[in-house]
Amino acid sequence: MPELREIGSGTVVSLPAGYPERGRVAAVSGLTDVLALLGRDDLGETFLWVEEPTVTAVAPVLEEVAGILCTTGGPTAHVAIVARDLGLLCLMRCQVEGVGEIDGAWLHVDGDGRIAREM
Repeated sequence: MPELREIGSGTVVSLPAGYPERGRVAAVSGLTDVLALLGRDDLGETFLWVEEPTVTAVAPVLEEVAGILCTTGGPTAHVAIVARDLGLLCLMRCQVEGVGEIDGAWLHVDGDGRIAREM
């Protein structure tokens, strides 16, 4: 097991049974980033890191990713509702230290919404 360091948390809005607790982050800041994800073999182990203005752009890959970590919103946000419908792990209002450095990092999420980074 790799060493983990807790870096933040989010509000759990969808936590399906057997949820993936580990995923590699793909930071998404617009449609161009989403389109670059299409066809990747590792989407099933990918956590999307998105900000609310970008949320609708992630629709093309939602059925393929392991989870969504969103910096804003709450249980009634569109992405939260879609995540629940798809049975995806979803945390809203995520705050982490070193947010600019998490793209590509492996993160672990627990049932309380704590987020840890593999070191």
